[in-house]
Amino acid sequence: MVLVLLGAIALTLSYPPFVIPPLSFFAIIPAILLVQQAVAESNPRAAFRWGWWYGIVSNAFVLYWMVVALWHFTPLSALGYLATIAVLGLLTATMFWFVTRLRLAVPGVPLWVVLPVAWTALEWLIGHLGDVRFPWLGLGTSLADAPVLVQWADIAGARGVTLWLAWCNVAIVEAATDV
Repeated sequence: MVLVLLGAIALTLSYPPFVIPPLSFFAIIPAILLVQQAVAESNPRAAFRWGWWYGIVSNAFVLYWMVVALWHFTPLSALGYLATIAVLGLLTATMFWFVTRLRLAVPGVPLWVVLPVAWTALEWLIGHLGDVRFPWLGLGTSLADAPVLVQWADIAGARGVTLWLAWCNVAIVEAATDV
């Protein structure tokens, strides 16, 4: 649960109003470590469980502003907030499960390929779910306050920046664990 909390705090501090963009390069390392642990244990169910908690806690922290912004209209906004983080938690859990299952089924496909693609696909899915789409706060948008780092986003888009950041996070983990 410590990794879940660290991941949630790191992601939250990556976005406004805190504006610590360099943290984005480390923000999902706890998630990567949880997936690696589930793969090492050959346990996709644990990956789903950790993904659920990671998704719930990180989205609860990152989306704290929803209740604050909507409370003036109705106190029932808290229910919408809870429903939102529950759905996002379920989607995150599914992504953790998928990455773990894929790594177990095809161990030759490296994590530095699977996880960034899955993370980016999850962000795309969340932003395109019909009436419940939620395109805010993708990992790539966390660098909005560091324009020098994302000059190429006009070519690759926010999802391209997400893919790059997720890859950087995996590369840091793999470099640190190969030592």
